[in-house]
Amino acid sequence: MTALILCFSPRSWQRAIGLAGLWATLQGAAAPALAASSPVEQRTSTSHGAVVAQSVDQAYALYQRSRELLQAGRYVEAISLAEEALAIVEVKLGPEHANTGASLNNLALLYESVGRYSEAEPLYQRAITIAESQRGPRHPSTAVGQNNLAVLYVFMSRHSEAEPLYQRALAIREVHLGPEHPDTASSIVGLAGLYE
Repeated sequence: MTALILCFSPRSWQRAIGLAGLWATLQGAAAPALAASSPVEQRTSTSHGAVVAQSVDQAYALYQRSRELLQAGRYVEAISLAEEALAIVEVKLGPEHANTGASLNNLALLYESVGRYSEAEPLYQRAITIAESQRGPRHPSTAVGQNNLAVLYVFMSRHSEAEPLYQRALAIREVHLGPEHPDTASSIVGLAGLYE
C-alpha cells in the first residue's frame, strides 16, 4: 500500500494520519463491496445538477478518480467527485448501508483536508452512527470514524471532545488489530498529542 503524507502545519502529523486513513479507505475498504454491487435504476441528477452514473460500479470509478485528484493536490475536484459518488451510493445502497458510511467518511476527510470543518463534522458523526448500527459499536470500522472525528476536533480546538473518541478508538483497535498495528498507533499518537 502506498502512503500519502502531506505536511501543512505544526499539527501536520494529525492531518497525515487523517489523510492516510482516507487513502487507505479509497484504496480498498469500500472498493470490494462497491465493485460487487449490482446496478440499480438510474438517478439523473444530484443536488448540484451533475449527471450521476448509473451504477455503484461507476461510483467506485469516481472514487478512483477522486483518489488520483487527491494525490495531485486537486482537492476541489476530488471533493466534487466524492460528493457525486456519495450521492450514487446513497441512492443505490441506501442511507444506512455500511458503504454509505464509508463514503461519508471519505468525503468528510476531504472536507477536513481543505479546512471545511463544519461540513466534515456531521458527516463523520453520521458515518459513526452507521458503522455502529451496521457493524457494532466495537468494530474497527467504528473506530475509524471515531479516530477521524477526534482528529477533526483537535483541528477545531475541541480537545475535550476529541479525548473520549481517541480512547474508544484505541480500545477497539487494541482488541481487534493488536497493539502493534499502524491504526492502533495512530490512535495512540493522537491521544498522546492531546496530553502534550
